[in-house]
Amino acid sequence: MKSKIVITALTICLISIALLSVEIYKRELEEKKILFMELYIPLLASESVLKWSKYYDLNWIDVFSLLMTESNGKRTAKSGKRCKGYLQMSEGTAEYTRNRLKEIIHDTNIYATEFNIASGCLFLKYLDKYYAKGDLRILFSMYNTGSYNYRVRKKRAKRHTRNCLINLTYYKSQWEKF
Repeated sequence: MKSKIVITALTICLISIALLSVEIYKRELEEKKILFMELYIPLLASESVLKWSKYYDLNWIDVFSLLMTESNGKRTAKSGKRCKGYLQMSEGTAEYTRNRLKEIIHDTNIYATEFNIASGCLFLKYLDKYYAKGDLRILFSMYNTGSYNYRVRKKRAKRHTRNCLINLTYYKSQWEKF
């Protein structure tokens, strides 16, 4: 009887240690991802990329690579098409996402780090779900042109898509070396 209790207690302890080890590993991996991104962008942006890519079930390195392609890691970046912030949001897209995020994000200024990155992730999820369906070429291209303009501007977006994929390859290789 005593040996069964001891075996049960040891089994519970081993399972607890294993679960704790997995949690520690996950935390350390998240911290390592943040440290990696901090080489290129500020802490708040790094944390936002992880938070919102996870929230919308997106690959963090895809989002990070797109961010670097869109703004080169500059929060106040502004394009000739008047897109703004890390993920180069247009006012129209920002308005669309603002209506969906206003309950969970209070500062919905287009340049606000968390709002800009959350908006970009929401828009990426929308584009992937309804159009790209996992195809990164289509996803990056549509992100650049917008879903309404994709058919008309698809050729113009080829250079942008190529740059996104080049950056993705580069940052993946840097991540593997990190």
